[in-house]
Amino acid sequence: MPSPIRVEENEAENIARIQEIKAERGDSLIILAHHYQRLGVHQCGDVVGDSYHLCKAAAHT
Repeated sequence: MPSPIRVEENEAENIARIQEIKAERGDSLIILAHHYQRLGVHQCGDVVGDSYHLCKAAAHT
């Protein structure tokens, strides 16, 4: 199991780790990013939106 992402780490390191996990998991992983999150989170998200939009996206995966 991959090590957890820690908020206090460098954001570039977090983005790199998330991209690594996405590459490992392929299509079996979808990242939902709320629009209130930081830009780095948006860059990693497969779907970005408000709670309602993310809920609908999750229901269709």
